Amino acid sequence: MMLSSKNSNVKGWCPTLNRPMQSGDGFLVRIPLEFARAKANILRSIADASTRYGNANIDLTMRGNLQLRGVSEENYPVLREYLAGLGFVKDIAFNIITSPLAGIDPSCDAGVQQIAKDVAQFINSANIQLPAKFLLVLDGGGIFPLSGVACDAYFAAPFSNGIVKQIIDVLKNTHECKKKAANSNARLPHIGFSPFAGESGIIVAAASFGRIEASSLTRLAVICEKYGNGEVIFSPSRNVILPYVSQENADSALQELEGCGFIVNNNDARRNIHACVGSPACSSGLGDTRELAHKWAQLFPNLMQTVHISGCSKGCAYRGKADITITATGDGYDIAL
Repeated sequence: MMLSSKNSNVKGWCPTLNRPMQSGDGFLVRIPLEFARAKANILRSIADASTRYGNANIDLTMRGNLQLRGVSEENYPVLREYLAGLGFVKDIAFNIITSPLAGIDPSCDAGVQQIAKDVAQFINSANIQLPAKFLLVLDGGGIFPLSGVACDAYFAAPFSNGIVKQIIDVLKNTHECKKKAANSNARLPHIGFSPFAGESGIIVAAASFGRIEASSLTRLAVICEKYGNGEVIFSPSRNVILPYVSQENADSALQELEGCGFIVNNNDARRNIHACVGSPACSSGLGDTRELAHKWAQLFPNLMQTVHISGCSKGCAYRGKADITITATGDGYDIAL
């Protein structure tokens, strides 16, 4: 994911300093992690900020970005100052997602991040205004494909020499873009340990319905230092990745991740259920979607279909066509197959 901070090579990437989004539990505040990567010390600071200035609930979205929840109007300016001290000067629009394992997975095109930076620089210098929620996906291939991510424009490796110009031409004519829906049949990333050269590899886990408590984020920081290189990568489909984990430490790391609430089983039914935050966290929510999602996972532990549970008719949390769509109405839920 191409994002920016004070120390980024690409400054001012789509800056938006407007009032943050208001929800039922307060303001939502995004954390602009460059390429969705964070060191353990930053994770601890984000967890601390969530507890001090929010309600200690953190969202990992389908686009792989972090959002602090429950921030009051009084706390917002103090939080902005705190985040600026960490290098996160501005809120940003999350417009570009790149392969999370670029430079780590030898089968992924390592140049995809530079392509994203070049595109971002042009957007910034030319002051191109992209539509709200516009998403460009740059898929470098490898063991973590992005073909299942819903987006407005999609480019995949191998990239031609003129790829940056091709992308910019598309962005100049966004009205001609055809939205690429999430493919419910796309292969989900493998949960667990995947080896690379030698005995080192990556561990992939998932955040249940995209929720990470501040305490779990603090424990995640400890785990990535203990078993990896002290860095965590957040990725689409609400996954967390620990790079450079040895095979001998993989089982212990997975056990600890499971202990703090992360999904570590490929067959976990929660991987196929997409639920928005619902009521009361969302002011538009007409039902407690997360409670219902947990019940579905318990009732159907071998669930194979894609289920989308939405707190209202807006259908947040999943842009694809689910096998089963459940929508809160205020008087109950509508179910569509």
